[in-house]
Amino acid sequence: RYYGLNHFGWWTSIEDLQGNDLMPQLRQYVSKHGYVPPQQDTHTEASWNDTYAKARDVQALDPDTLPNTYLKYYLFPDYVVQHSNPEHTRANEVMEHREKQVFDACRAITAAGNSAAGKLEIDEHASYIVDLAAAIAFNTQERMLLIVPNNGAIHNFDDEAMVEIPCLVGHNGPEPLVVGD
Repeated sequence: RYYGLNHFGWWTSIEDLQGNDLMPQLRQYVSKHGYVPPQQDTHTEASWNDTYAKARDVQALDPDTLPNTYLKYYLFPDYVVQHSNPEHTRANEVMEHREKQVFDACRAITAAGNSAAGKLEIDEHASYIVDLAAAIAFNTQERMLLIVPNNGAIHNFDDEAMVEIPCLVGHNGPEPLVVGD
């Protein structure tokens, strides 16, 4: 379960496919390491490594939940500013890393005349729109985190607020799940 406002959110429950509660182990790990993986990914930009580490401090503010990584911007803005370089921003990192990978793959594909020549890995964000379109087209009722009008899904939020909550997605679009208080 997850609730929030456009990346200002928290997970309150995470289970594996068999229904086992994973929150105790995850909370314990995050309280010590943040979201830093046991082995560093060489494809991850430096700012993400800092974001993953800062999740430890964010989680300490509400140890019963797991925070969205973007909460560091809302809850620790002074830290973010102090650790930012206006001469080399997150946008610069994206251009030097992900954008470079995409453009290099496109050049390789163009030079070879076929897509097999371009090595391009799909990251975790790349398939969201495809998953959403497939859920609508094929009425899969897949559970997704989406930003939708609250309409009572989070009881103590204004009904007109746009909230980021779990929804079941099918032919009729997103069906928000009630989160509660």
